[in-house]
Amino acid sequence: MSTPAVRPSRGFMAAAAALPLALAGSAFGAVIIDDFSDTFAAWPHALDVAGTQVLIDEGGIAGTIGDERRSQLFLATTDVPGLDSVSLAIDPSGTGLLDYSSTAGADGSLSLSYLDLVADLSSELFISLDIVAYDAPGSAPMPVTLDLVSVDGSATATLDASGGPEKLLFFFAGLTTSGNFDLSEISEISLAFDPGVAGDFRLNGIFADVPAPAALPLLAIAALTTRRRRR
Repeated sequence: MSTPAVRPSRGFMAAAAALPLALAGSAFGAVIIDDFSDTFAAWPHALDVAGTQVLIDEGGIAGTIGDERRSQLFLATTDVPGLDSVSLAIDPSGTGLLDYSSTAGADGSLSLSYLDLVADLSSELFISLDIVAYDAPGSAPMPVTLDLVSVDGSATATLDASGGPEKLLFFFAGLTTSGNFDLSEISEISLAFDPGVAGDFRLNGIFADVPAPAALPLLAIAALTTRRRRR
């Protein structure tokens, strides 16, 4: 006997459609992880040899959760050696912007890490990535992986960015945890971006946040509807 298809209710669809709009307003109690408003490195950094990487450590910079940022740019493969490349730049002017770009035959990736933290995120509900733009051949999604480390545990999740502008929301309730993970004792935050061959993206902020009051009813509707569908 075939299993009937499960269709989202109209209430769930309406809440899901309206939620990003409500969250797009001003932050309500946001913790800045990185707003890219400060940098000491000389940009851009570029790679044109397959299998190579560059590590950029910056300390004493404003606009980051621990006054430090580690950026790791990696070039996995190229179609045309010496011509294909990936590059990374941070522009602190204006609202702050991280810009990752690659040529048509370059397959690269980027990771951002914030280390040696003593951070309490237990009052927040999610980590939000403000993606200004993302472009890839065939509109392929870009997997983004969040890793959190606490004193006695860790947590992880992977979401797909599908375009831009968009807010990519890693809800803490949906993380896969191990050990005695504790949001009140965060020591490390890492994000890994895999835009694939010829992928480009721009990012202008990473925040730990709670939604604005207007978004709370929408979250409740979506959660309640999801719970009813599982019964």
